[in-house]
Amino acid sequence: MRAIKTIGSVICLLAALIAVFYQFKMSSIWPLTFASLFVVPIRWLRPGYFRAAWIVPVGGFLLLLVDAYALRHRIGVEVRAWEPIWDTTDISETFVSPSGQTTVYLLSSSWLDSSYAVWVSAGGLFPLLGYVVPSHEDTARRDLTVEWRGTLFMIGDHLISYAYSETDHKAYSYDEWTRGPHTVCDPSKTLEAFSAYVTSLHPKG
Repeated sequence: MRAIKTIGSVICLLAALIAVFYQFKMSSIWPLTFASLFVVPIRWLRPGYFRAAWIVPVGGFLLLLVDAYALRHRIGVEVRAWEPIWDTTDISETFVSPSGQTTVYLLSSSWLDSSYAVWVSAGGLFPLLGYVVPSHEDTARRDLTVEWRGTLFMIGDHLISYAYSETDHKAYSYDEWTRGPHTVCDPSKTLEAFSAYVTSLHPKG
């Protein structure tokens, strides 16, 4: 029975560790909640290890805070970028705002680097995700427009498809702009119109 309880405790700890790992792939605290719940059965399985077992969820939470506010989500972005070898994704470039308050990570995906996304570390607990809308199947890095214009970050494949305003902490996404029952077939909701709208924004202050 002692051996069974020990094995059960080990399984609970492994489950908690896996949940902490997945915490850095998600933008909610549900994985840490599950990590805490996985530790609870150890109270009855091996009471002597119960307090020590809380190092896993508590340590995961502290690491999440350090990553978000000290490391600018570097760990979280690296974990989110990890994919199986047949569809590799990596952080190819980093762009820091002129104020130093916001860090944007450019991720390139696939063997041909033809797909791009960004993760924005803007001071919150979780980073923000944005996608570049491609103009053709194989988009090269030289085709991308990436810049900080004052407090406004913009990125796109020739035309801007994602932006983030450091002033009002607001993200502008072409996907969000076209979402909704009345906007799908709206001829004014083109990428050209969205790009023109974003580039016309003037940072405040």
